Amino acid sequence: ATIIWLFWKKALLAVWRSSPFSLVPGAIVAMLLVVAIGAGLFTLYIPSSPSSSLQLSQLRTELLFPDFHLLNQNGRVISKSEMTGKVAILTGVYATCNASCPMIMSQLRRVLSNLSEEELKTIIFLAATYDPENDSVPVLKVLEQQYRSEAPLYNFLTGESAEVANFLDRLGLNSKKDPETGIISHANKFILVDPNGRIAYRFSIGSNQEVLMLKALKGLIGEISPMPG
Repeated sequence: ATIIWLFWKKALLAVWRSSPFSLVPGAIVAMLLVVAIGAGLFTLYIPSSPSSSLQLSQLRTELLFPDFHLLNQNGRVISKSEMTGKVAILTGVYATCNASCPMIMSQLRRVLSNLSEEELKTIIFLAATYDPENDSVPVLKVLEQQYRSEAPLYNFLTGESAEVANFLDRLGLNSKKDPETGIISHANKFILVDPNGRIAYRFSIGSNQEVLMLKALKGLIGEISPMPG
């Protein structure tokens, strides 16, 4: 409207003085066009529901989870056998991370807060360190206290550097350490493993991913076979 007024001010004033009603049809069409464009832009702005644009069935995989033997924050050996018959959530963090790692743990806590006590008994959380050179068992114990995330539900894992790195790489949880700052840039992912030890889903951090992650988690819990008797 401003551009039209600046370029055609004199012509519009002249038409208005001679025949004001001749401008009415054009003004009505212009207003309808503005309303249509505004409505179109508004629909583009409205965020779509994650479940409407992406179905969990499209994300489901059937990849075998690799075996491993790492130490948790209590010095206890944790292996793939700990996951048998449970739904496992795996990610990577490290103790001195103050950027994305707190976001990872916050999202996890929000998702788990939507589960009942009985559902939580079917979950095991594993977080392998991206910094095994510095994240010893005592350091991970401090991390446990920092996040108020205690075993046996929460397990922060460490071990020999090569072993931990190989484990993370096989899961696609890649990282790179800046030699000058010591800051580690890394994947911000959650891997959900079904009760049969197969990688079922991968999610990242974010509100839409959080919604999908909770839905997937509840679905996997429903796949756990009931105890006999």
